[in-house]
Amino acid sequence: MNSLFGELLPDWLDAELWAAFIEMRKAKGKHAPLTETGKKLLIQKLAKLREQGHPPNEIIAESVMNGWSGFFPIGKREFTPTIVSGSQPLAPLSERKPETDEQRRRRLELAGLRKREG
Repeated sequence: MNSLFGELLPDWLDAELWAAFIEMRKAKGKHAPLTETGKKLLIQKLAKLREQGHPPNEIIAESVMNGWSGFFPIGKREFTPTIVSGSQPLAPLSERKPETDEQRRRRLELAGLRKREG
């Protein structure tokens, strides 16, 4: 086990990445408080994901990079930003229908890249 700021971390967990995650959570302030119990639960979640074959250090790095408050399996999601929710699942390319002219016009209007007609 590694020791970082009084915390005992499993040997398979990169102490610098863990510190970066904790720093990011602190920077989020009151919207994402992290208690000692919360830290233990996050490490337990990483251990469970590791048992399922997900690389824990990549999971931490992705969470830090994206500003996520938690940990999620690698490669299990495809998301793209949206105006309303911030993200939504994408259908595989083989299942997507081509965008119609009307859909494209509306999307560009919503994005502020085209003036409304009429």
